[in-house]
Formats: sequence, C-alpha cells, structure tokens
Amino acid sequence: MRKEARISRIEALNRDFDHSVSQALDLLTASAARLTQTAGGMSGNSLVAGRQTAAVVSASNRASANVLTVAAAREQVSASIQEISRQIAQSTVVAGQAVGGRQARPTPP
Repeated sequence: MRKEARISRIEALNRDFDHSVSQALDLLTASAARLTQTAGGMSGNSLVAGRQTAAVVSASNRASANVLTVAAAREQVSASIQEISRQIAQSTVVAGQAVGGRQARPTPP
C-alpha cells in the first residue's frame, strides 16, 4: 500500500507541476503577444512621427525661402522708391528750369 500511495502522490505532484507549467506558458504566450502588439504600435507611431518631422522640415524650408523672397522684394521696393524719388527731384529741377526760363525770356510785342 505504501508503494501505491507513493505512486499516487508522485502522479499528483506531476499533474500539479504540469498544470503550473501550462499556466506559466499560457501567461508567457499572452505576454509575448501583448509585447508584439505594443512593438507594432510603437513602430507605427515612429513612422507617423517620421512623416510629421519631414512635413515640419519641409514647411520650415518653405518658410525660410519665403522670408528670403520677402527680403529680396523689400530691397526691390526700396530701390524703386529711391529711383522714383530721384526722378521726382529731377523733374522738379527741370520744371523749375522751364518755369524760370519762361520768366526770363522777354515777351514778344
């Protein structure tokens, strides 16, 4: 009887061990699946962040180019204003000379 009790006890321990190992493997499998899912999500987030970074760099480059274009346009407008001012001053001198020349001429009888 002792031998049968010992065999039954060993079999019970084997079943308990098998059950414990099976539960641990199930837990490990579930954890690995969650880890894989989390890694996939992180990978997707990384791709989105990369695309957003590229969009920001592109927008920054366009903004920089626009600033340079505005600066060049400002310089052109400034040069145009200076040229217009010069031409107005020259026209004023010519008009003054024309008016002065008319007054200095004798009027015919």
